[in-house]
Amino acid sequence: MNRFCREITLGRPFTAVTPAAGSAVCYQFVVNEAAPASFQLLLPTGISATAELSMGRSNGQGFTLARAKTTDGGLLSGSVAPIRFSRIFLTLRTANGTGGLPAPLVFNGTLPSPFPASNTIATATRVDLNEELKTTLAGPLDEAYHFFPLGVGETTAVLSSTFASMNQNVSYFQAEETAPGTFNLGPELGVPASYAAGQQLTLTSTYPANVAGGTTTAGFLVKVKGINSGAPANQPYALRIGSAKVVFADLSIDNTESISRWYPEFPPQLEAANYVTTKIGVKDINGFWVKNQPVTLKVQRDFFNDNTIQEVTGLKTNAEGKASTNALLPATGLPGIALTTNFTACTGGVMTELDYGPPGVPRDHWDGTAQQGTVTIALPGSSPATQTSLNFIRICSETYRGYK
Repeated sequence: MNRFCREITLGRPFTAVTPAAGSAVCYQFVVNEAAPASFQLLLPTGISATAELSMGRSNGQGFTLARAKTTDGGLLSGSVAPIRFSRIFLTLRTANGTGGLPAPLVFNGTLPSPFPASNTIATATRVDLNEELKTTLAGPLDEAYHFFPLGVGETTAVLSSTFASMNQNVSYFQAEETAPGTFNLGPELGVPASYAAGQQLTLTSTYPANVAGGTTTAGFLVKVKGINSGAPANQPYALRIGSAKVVFADLSIDNTESISRWYPEFPPQLEAANYVTTKIGVKDINGFWVKNQPVTLKVQRDFFNDNTIQEVTGLKTNAEGKASTNALLPATGLPGIALTTNFTACTGGVMTELDYGPPGVPRDHWDGTAQQGTVTIALPGSSPATQTSLNFIRICSETYRGYK
C-alpha cells in the first residue's frame, strides 16, 4: 500500500485534480477476483501529461501495465487483460499546464460522453478530500455543485474557498450519498463573504462517520452560485475541503554546520550557529499523507526576545504531505523538503560557558556564548489544534583557550 496514493472506488466517476506542472498525483485500488483493470481520464485542453497504470509489488518494485500520453489534454485511457490478487496504481504526471483543474476519472468504468455539467445536485462532481479544486462558473448566473467525501472515521473537515463575493455565493450542506448522485442533505449554510480570500471554516457532519466498505458516504456538498448578471463568464473560484484531524508524521530540525565543540548547555539539544533546517510531514488519522495542508513555521533564535522571531509564510504540504514552498514533489523523496531559516547576528543577553570542549585528555578548550532558540510549527484549521515546538541552542561566539 502506498500512503501517497488515495484509495478509490471502482466503477464510480470522480473528479481528479491536475497536479502542478512537473509534479504527479496517484490513486490505487485492489483487484482480488480475475477482472480487467482500466482507466479513463479526461484532461483539460493545454495539459501535457502521461498516465501510467502499474502493478505494485511488496518489495516496492512494480511494472507498467498501460501508458497513455497527451500534449493537449483530451481523453486518456488504458487497460490490461484480466488480472487478480494485485494492487494497481494510476500515476498522472504533468509537464505543463495549470494545477488544480478538474479532470474526470473512472477506474473499471466508462466516463459519460459528453461529461455532464455539475450544475445540479445529481451531477455534482465528486472530489477527493484535501484536493484543491480551481475551476470556473460557465456563466454569470450559473451554479456548480461539488461533493467532498470524508475519510473513514472522520466527522470534521476544514473548508477553504476563494471566490469573488460580489459575483458569487458559496454555501455547503452536510451530505450523505446513498447512491451515485443521490444525497441526504442537511440545511444549506452560507460561507460568509469575509471568508472569500481562502480563510478556513471548520465544518462538522452529523451523519454517521464513514466505515470501510460502507454503503453510504458522508461528506460535504458545496454549492457555488453566480449572483451578478453583469459578471464575466468563466469566473474562477477555488475550493478545498481538508481533513481536520491531522498530525505531524515527519518532524525534525537539523543543522549541517559540523559543530563539534559540544557547547555544554542543555544537551542533547541541537546546536546551531547560522541557520536551522526544519522538515515537516503531515498525515490524517487513517495514515495517509495530507496534501495542501497549510503549515505555519516560526523560528525564534532567542527565546527571550520576540524581536528575533522569523516566520516562513505561504507554506502548505505538497503531494507527498511534506511542507513546501511549491507544489512539486521533492526530487529526493523522503524525508521531504528541508526549510532553512538563516540567522542574523546575535543581539541581547547571552549565556556564557567557560573552558569546555569535546571529551578526551588532553583536548581543545573553548569559551562560548549562546542563546536558547525554538522552532514552533502549527497546522491551521486542525481540530484539535495541532502545534508543537522544537528547541535548539544558538551558539553566538566561541574563543579558543588552547590545548590542555
